[in-house]
Amino acid sequence: MRQLHDTIPRGDIIIKYGEALNITCNLNMSMVAQYGENVSSRLYFTRNNEELPSEMIDVLNSTSIRLYLKDHPKGKQLNYYCWIRDEPTHKTALSTRHSGNKVVCFNVVFVGVAPQNITDFSCLSRNYENLTCSWTAKTNYVDTDYNLTYYLRVRASRNNKRHKRPDTNESKQTETRLSCYWDLYTDPQYRQSHGVFYFRLRMNNTFGTNENNFTFEHFKHVLPNPPRI
Repeated sequence: MRQLHDTIPRGDIIIKYGEALNITCNLNMSMVAQYGENVSSRLYFTRNNEELPSEMIDVLNSTSIRLYLKDHPKGKQLNYYCWIRDEPTHKTALSTRHSGNKVVCFNVVFVGVAPQNITDFSCLSRNYENLTCSWTAKTNYVDTDYNLTYYLRVRASRNNKRHKRPDTNESKQTETRLSCYWDLYTDPQYRQSHGVFYFRLRMNNTFGTNENNFTFEHFKHVLPNPPRI
């Protein structure tokens, strides 16, 4: 069976902050028999239940319209619906939804940025028993992966091996505190005898890759256990 309508692009749309959003809403020519000539005059868009002004919409032909938003703001899970009015008169989607207006198609839009620099990376050892490093993931609305590794400067006769921690994934959300943890039983182990750790935090998402490097002076950031009484 031929599809009677669609949007281009289909499904979820992920765009970079500052880029334009284009959504084309199309009806099959067979819809003309039901709604009459120039059926595109009945089409309109809503975003999160609010009808968008006609200034944002271009009529392409008798069965298609296009939504164009320049410099789309950041946002997560913005719901864009293309509707067809039951009557050719101008009414808002909210006031006419129950009087016959129908959803043609919809898209979920996410607007994000490339991974941003981390400004609050810190680590703390608790009594030389474990080490936790943490940072705040900047607000973003696209999935971003964080990969933290470190290496230790040792004697020239030994390799400076880079130790990897499991990837940390930040979902589509606001600022989030992320962390990695080592102790004597993790793989790799917590190397409590070394004075300096060299960390590399590699961040990646659909818009690019960023890498931050941090030098951690271990012995200055050890919290001893309180004395026993």
